[in-house]
Amino acid sequence: MHFSFPTTSRRPNRQFSEKLFWTRVTEAARRGILADVILELTVASMTAEDVVEFELNERTLPPNPELDIPPPHYKVGPGHNEYSGNYRLRYRLVQGSWLRRGSNVLHVVLRRRNPSIRDALVLHDLVLEIRYRVLPLRV
Repeated sequence: MHFSFPTTSRRPNRQFSEKLFWTRVTEAARRGILADVILELTVASMTAEDVVEFELNERTLPPNPELDIPPPHYKVGPGHNEYSGNYRLRYRLVQGSWLRRGSNVLHVVLRRRNPSIRDALVLHDLVLEIRYRVLPLRV
């Protein structure tokens, strides 16, 4: 699977907003006020036996993401059952230059599938969260 997502805001003047967004992120990193960059992927119909690799902009994401299970009412994907479920994988990307200006590409490669699951593995949600440190105000 191949997904492309822009690191831009949804303003009418795309070139301006893309440059403004990227300048803010890189400037925040340079000044030390970039607190966190989190890429959260919700994968449906995944099991513990599946081997899935994720690459962001041709770099393999770290092998041990934070693992979270969405609430029970959040049922997505084909064949939600007791053998496979939905998982949120959270990658902290504040170290290194994972993101780039403009479009960012996420590749998902299913290396091994649990043979007892017939449903497709689905990347359902992709959330990019950027957090900044709050600086004290000077009076």
